[in-house]
Amino acid sequence: MNDDHGGDLPHYRKSGIGHRGGETSKAGARKVHNDGSAATQIGLVLNAYERFGPAGATAAAIYDALKDKVPNLHTVRSRIRPLVVSGKLADSGRVEDGGFGVMVKVWVLARYAPPPADADGQRDLFASVT
Repeated sequence: MNDDHGGDLPHYRKSGIGHRGGETSKAGARKVHNDGSAATQIGLVLNAYERFGPAGATAAAIYDALKDKVPNLHTVRSRIRPLVVSGKLADSGRVEDGGFGVMVKVWVLARYAPPPADADGQRDLFASVT
């Protein structure tokens, strides 16, 4: 695959797929863009979230479902970000024990996300739920 990024990749926080600033981060981002593995892995993660449905899942649960298709948990976490940035995944508003005393987000497909909170932090009591 050709390097069509002109040597410049977007920053991770803005695009979901990119680099975090350092040269090694940029090299890694260039590699996964150029060999197509990022796009393939994003598709795998999205399909796994489809299978979890409205219950959603943590990154660790997605990794468990994809262990034979992705190299590690970090890869899954890295592929969730572009799905959030693109509006395909959303925060469920729930957290689960991620092990080692750390709570982690449960992500869901955007169509299953709870409605956003109003300016006062309250959800609409009369909003329709699908």
